[in-house]
Amino acid sequence: MERYACLTVVLLAIVSVQYAQAAEVSTGLTLQHGDWVRTAVFSPDGKKVATASIDGTACIWDAETGQKLHILEGHEINVYSAVFSPDGEKIVTAGNGTVRIWDVATGKELHVLDKREDWIKAEITAAFTPDGKKIVAQSYKIVQMWDSDSGKELVGLEKPAHRSAQHTLFVVFSPDSKKIITTSDDSIWSSDANGKLQEKKEHSVHIFDADSGKRIQTLKGHTDWVRIAAFTSDGKKFVTASDDGTARIWDTDSGDNLQTLKGLTGWVLCATLLPDNEKVFTAGDDGIIRIWDVESGEQLQSLNLRRPMWIGLFPEKSTLEGVALSPNGKIIAVAQSNRTVEIVDIESERVVQTFTGHTHHGFWSIAFSPDGKKVVTASADKTARIWTLE
Repeated sequence: MERYACLTVVLLAIVSVQYAQAAEVSTGLTLQHGDWVRTAVFSPDGKKVATASIDGTACIWDAETGQKLHILEGHEINVYSAVFSPDGEKIVTAGNGTVRIWDVATGKELHVLDKREDWIKAEITAAFTPDGKKIVAQSYKIVQMWDSDSGKELVGLEKPAHRSAQHTLFVVFSPDSKKIITTSDDSIWSSDANGKLQEKKEHSVHIFDADSGKRIQTLKGHTDWVRIAAFTSDGKKFVTASDDGTARIWDTDSGDNLQTLKGLTGWVLCATLLPDNEKVFTAGDDGIIRIWDVESGEQLQSLNLRRPMWIGLFPEKSTLEGVALSPNGKIIAVAQSNRTVEIVDIESERVVQTFTGHTHHGFWSIAFSPDGKKVVTASADKTARIWTLE
């Protein structure tokens, strides 16, 4: 009997904590789709949000009111990405084998960029170059570019970009739009003494010239999938993060591996440079946020953001499903598997706000507004939500 009494006390304590937290949270503005929302991003001026959904549409929304401004129809099924141009006047969407350019003011379709049979069932994404002059799309082993004004097809990257890859995982342009970095899930196969094929996990990173599409360098060192790459603001260095438990800092011109940051665990969700270019920020689904010194490779800070949660009557801990760093590099937004979004101050390591409202775990994207005052999340619950920071 005492054991049941203790259990009742514990459960009541849990309920009281949940109610205490509920008074501090906000449900945000709800942007409703008919199926999973795969992408949600702010416009460069922060006044609009673009969403892309598996329901076959992309939408443009007013970021203050949540009003739907335009429905971008044409893909029919599975729109995976929607991204604004740097000037905010166009949106590029990708899905169902096509890449499409739209006018933001009118919602009118401007160009349909190619329709590849091998892309119809593939997950494709597209984005503008930093200067806004080109659009790049990636899917499986293919990386292709177009002129963003005319829609004319430009050069594709020299093949094979990743010989044994099943997917090109990440494509990023240098700040001056002159170089492209690609990462993938590739590995190298070779024959042993008996002629049997063996996999050598030496997953490469490639640097390409953006104008010619020619490969400049192949960088080796990672031993598992390389999921993310990010440049410093001056483009002189970049960081990659891999499932091999490391992040690496590289010199863009020489290709030299300047530092190897060891100790990452789990899948890497985010790796980027802080605005001062002196620190690297990494986050994994293990719930650990780490800050590293670029020059020494030393780990400066570690935050464990996994939270207690209950699966039925069994205690568990949440996992991170998405992480975003604010434009000023001082706070982070964390999407948890317990369906909450936390705003965390990096310096104090304190959760300053918690948002609830999503009804299903499975965050697909999370992003700050350019001024850092709002966060938008995309979820498997068929909604995106806009949250306002205090």
